[in-house]
Amino acid sequence: MPIDRPPSLVFPPALFRRAQSNGQAACQYLIARDKIPRSGAQPSQVPRFIPELFTDLQKSQQRSLPMKTMSLPRKGLWTQPFEETPQDHSYRLELGPKGDLKTTLSISSDGNPCLETDPLQSLLQQPPHTLSQAERDLFRPQISMTAKAYTTDFNGKLVIVFERQNKGVNTYTMLFNHNPDGTVPIIWAVIRFDAPTRKYNKYIASIKKCLSTIVWIDKIDIPVPAANSPVDKQ
Repeated sequence: MPIDRPPSLVFPPALFRRAQSNGQAACQYLIARDKIPRSGAQPSQVPRFIPELFTDLQKSQQRSLPMKTMSLPRKGLWTQPFEETPQDHSYRLELGPKGDLKTTLSISSDGNPCLETDPLQSLLQQPPHTLSQAERDLFRPQISMTAKAYTTDFNGKLVIVFERQNKGVNTYTMLFNHNPDGTVPIIWAVIRFDAPTRKYNKYIASIKKCLSTIVWIDKIDIPVPAANSPVDKQ
């Protein structure tokens, strides 16, 4: 059932993809939030999370990103821990102000092609528009008419955007195809900013300014069935 994230990206969401030749998930900022041992591992075997400061995002360094480059706030953002395990082409990166785990900018995807029956695909096959009640009802939870919900051309990519508030937490969500537009089936990816209302109001202008600097990838990055793939842009 469709939701306001990739259809199969359910709790817990996917891990930032960093599969290295040594088979490890790599990168210290991808360690579980609560450091819960898995598969019988002892607590001493769970790596200690060490935050890392990012001043920008570059695909040359974070190779799973859906963009080539993106600026971050002047003082940068720190990586945040979360509880996940890596899967194929899935990825997740969580960033926020140092020591503030309630204010989070995340970039994620489950890396799986969506189903042909996924009704959300049709939203990216129409000109930019404000979502109707029927279109909002496609999401779970449903998007209320009081929330901003629309599709827009964002730096050359058609995206679905939500801006809403729930129980004192404000959320800005951008949903789009990880691969270049026109690549089918779609592989849903999400950029999402969450924060308590006061912090949201403090940071959202800066976050939107950073998002406006995105340069999207222009070649197929996550494999899709060859018969359905357009020729990569050059």
